[in-house]
Amino acid sequence: MQLFDSVARQDAEPKGDPISQFAYLNLSGRPEACRVREALQAFFDRYPADHKGDLIGKIRSARDDQHISGVFELTLHELFLRHSLKVLEIEPALDHTPKTPDFLLQAPSGQELFVEAVVSMGKSQRDAAAHTRVDEAIAALRQVKSRKYYLSVRVEGAPTESISRRELISTVQAWLDAIENEVTVAEHSRRGGPKLDINRKGLRLIISLMARTPKNEPSSALGMWLPEAGSCTPGAGIREALEEKSTRYGDLKRPYFIAVNSVGMSRGEESTVDALLGSPCCVLTKHADGSLTDRWTRSPDGAWCDAKGPRNTGVSGVLSFDGLTAWSLGRCGSRVVHNPWARHPLIELSLPLFALVPRGDEFDRVAGETLAGCLGLEAEWPEVAAA
Repeated sequence: MQLFDSVARQDAEPKGDPISQFAYLNLSGRPEACRVREALQAFFDRYPADHKGDLIGKIRSARDDQHISGVFELTLHELFLRHSLKVLEIEPALDHTPKTPDFLLQAPSGQELFVEAVVSMGKSQRDAAAHTRVDEAIAALRQVKSRKYYLSVRVEGAPTESISRRELISTVQAWLDAIENEVTVAEHSRRGGPKLDINRKGLRLIISLMARTPKNEPSSALGMWLPEAGSCTPGAGIREALEEKSTRYGDLKRPYFIAVNSVGMSRGEESTVDALLGSPCCVLTKHADGSLTDRWTRSPDGAWCDAKGPRNTGVSGVLSFDGLTAWSLGRCGSRVVHNPWARHPLIELSLPLFALVPRGDEFDRVAGETLAGCLGLEAEWPEVAAA
């Protein structure tokens, strides 16, 4: 079974916004894309045949979140195979619930463990849906054409429903056509040009013009767009993903690891520790003499501990990955984090990744291999071929 289509590939351009991650990877003629396809196909060839159908649907999905999730599960399976973690079952049935974790593994010691994979997009499902609608609106604006101007678009708000692409294109194109020959390019540049303010279903687009060198034929007018500013709380997204999966299967009576792929703004070792132990905060104490002292500590909002003490002790540890995609296997940060309060600790985990081993309320870092090394890839892959 083939992950990718057998087609002629001549497009060597970088990925643009309107195309999905899989569609670009499937059609790109870049040498790097060829290496990514070859690696994923090799991983897929070693995936159990009776589960390939479901996985190929994810990987080939036009939805980037589903595609990333499929690539993540495929990479985990390959990682387990390469490092003596026997895959006993994929989506093993449980006696006490119809829900099924992603993997049942056996460590070299003979001890069995469950692994659940989750992708943290760094936003809620509602926010992710709104983000997709904004992307669709921007993709529609790429179809607006002009000979004299670029569009500069400022985005505000979050659309609650899909925006009509046809109506949006028609509105902006008609506005642009009406002013195309109204005044000279120089005059528009001097006075800043007119603005078009569009409000649709919670989304506001403020569009202004930038002069361009006139062309003989109209071409895409979208020049730049500015998304609305946001904020990021330490560990946000990772914490919510862990909370969702920590008690999903009840007490499994065996070690249970959550593999989390953080593709949002909050990622990396520090964000992972913040999500597990609590957000860092500064406590100011005012003394009787009016002086102030400060002390750095953690807020009681960790996935593994809160104001009452340890929680979610059914989770034995976390396999943490920073923005793992089909293209980032050569440079993706990764680590194993062991839960100091686990009810069912794992005696031996044969993955040679960097590890965070508990020491009090912090962790000691134990050196290990990168994900690229564990998968037999060069650190600069796919820009350079695998060894």
